[in-house]
Amino acid sequence: QLSGIPPVGPGPVPIFVWDIHNLTVLDMFNEHHMASQVKTGLKPLALRLRQLQKEGMKIAIALPDGGADKRFRELLQNEQIMQGPAFPLILCDKIRGKGDERTVTLREGDPTDMDVVVIDDLIHSGGTQIKAGQVMHKHNARSVMAYATHGVMEEGGAEKLTRSGVFSRIFITDSCPASAESVANNALFEVLSLERSISNAILEGRD
Repeated sequence: QLSGIPPVGPGPVPIFVWDIHNLTVLDMFNEHHMASQVKTGLKPLALRLRQLQKEGMKIAIALPDGGADKRFRELLQNEQIMQGPAFPLILCDKIRGKGDERTVTLREGDPTDMDVVVIDDLIHSGGTQIKAGQVMHKHNARSVMAYATHGVMEEGGAEKLTRSGVFSRIFITDSCPASAESVANNALFEVLSLERSISNAILEGRD
């Protein structure tokens, strides 16, 4: 659908994508599109985490699998995006089994006595986040939170995450308005706005 956008005015049509799930999609655009504008929802999350840090939380970041590691590790080291020095990083590995079966194990880092945020680009069923969160508890995390830029949750993810009892807080952005609206009255969820990030992207480069 995006690659079918017709040319508008001189030059390629700029297309901004926030925390894209599959980077190979960027190769599908033609000369009429400038799809290299990959943005991230981590900045509003970082602002919120710095507030929690001031309130006494010992924040660490956990990446639940190799895909999240590939998408986020470099961004998490960027002090401008993360609003300060990088948080301690915890890396996990995930093995998929039959159907919805998945196994998450701790590969690197120490969650002990930390307030860990499990970060990924999207939530579908919530299974990966729950498994990673359980691993953090198993390794003595003080508390476990979760974040996903895109809270799709079309597979009952919000209910599954709520019932799991794993998380003290779950952050999503408003990139999926229907999902954000559906958890408005769920105390477990906190919706972060991409409005400033989107407006900055649109105005970027203009006089």
